[in-house]
Amino acid sequence: MNELTIVKKKGEALKEFVLKKYKIGIDFWQPFRDNWADIKKEYVGVLNEAKEDWQGNVIVPTLKKVVRNLVSLYLSMLLSKGAESFDLGPGEESDKKNAENLRLKVVYDLNTLDIERKMIPVIQDFVRYGYAVAYVPWKHTVEKMRTGKTMVKDVVTFDGPDLECVDLFNFLSDPNCKDLSSWKINEKNDVPILYLKQKEKEKVFFNVDALQETVGPNVDVVDTLEYHGLVPKRLIEGDVDDADEPNPFEDEYVQAIIVLAHEDTVIRACAYPYWCNNIFVPFVNDSDVDELVGMGSGDDIKALAPMLTNLYNKLTDLVNIVTNPAYEMVVSRYLGRAKTILMRPGRVLPDKE
Repeated sequence: MNELTIVKKKGEALKEFVLKKYKIGIDFWQPFRDNWADIKKEYVGVLNEAKEDWQGNVIVPTLKKVVRNLVSLYLSMLLSKGAESFDLGPGEESDKKNAENLRLKVVYDLNTLDIERKMIPVIQDFVRYGYAVAYVPWKHTVEKMRTGKTMVKDVVTFDGPDLECVDLFNFLSDPNCKDLSSWKINEKNDVPILYLKQKEKEKVFFNVDALQETVGPNVDVVDTLEYHGLVPKRLIEGDVDDADEPNPFEDEYVQAIIVLAHEDTVIRACAYPYWCNNIFVPFVNDSDVDELVGMGSGDDIKALAPMLTNLYNKLTDLVNIVTNPAYEMVVSRYLGRAKTILMRPGRVLPDKE
């Protein structure tokens, strides 16, 4: 009996490829995300909703103070002279002129992208969690400017490398790779459909109208998964509706970017536009040789910070009880059976004569 062969479209194959990597990433990174969420809660200072109104509910900002001090220290060490802190030396005598020109270009690019402001969130994650990821894309900005009373033309206002801090709660990478040279997935929530349509005109995205079938015509935002890494070359050649003909023994893998919208529709599939094949840079603090992430100040004082908060609130409760003591009320007859009484300031304790 002949077996039935199911032929998939390239878009379906790309979707399955990305979602498989996504599941692998979620399974590995979720425990780290949970730990980082606890650290962030301690950093932000979330009040304990289980406490009563009379009880002390103050968060001692121990972690925040530590992070602020260390971020200032690291920033002053890294950028003591701003962009001028970075230097380039010639490899040989003939390189002197070129090295100086390249140094001036690096300083210009760093000043243009506002390096000091962009590095602060990266250092904050590095100190808080012991792990941070920077995203270094090429940014090309064109703005319309008036050049005369009636003339308006497009002017390039920025053309160079940019720097962004990656949200660790929306970033996944290959568990078997420490330097992020393998695949990465960057989750982006609530991306406006209008933005996708605009980028479709610029030939960045395609097939955006197909999202109407999955998210509906009245939805104006969508979540996306942006995959960076190796994919079979055949899947990014041709159209996503073309039939896929896999051959594991002859497949050639190339670096590419795949964007999956709503975990269903492929809206970008192209060869990697950067010659370096990787625009993500990890920063790891205090890690062992077999660890992908390190230890941050949030882990270092995980026990100390709650202890200080608890002691402060206990002291507040004791002062409240002493200055506003409970009273005993004597009544003519017993008010029910004995029960456990919760002590709190100003409470009346019923008793029999």
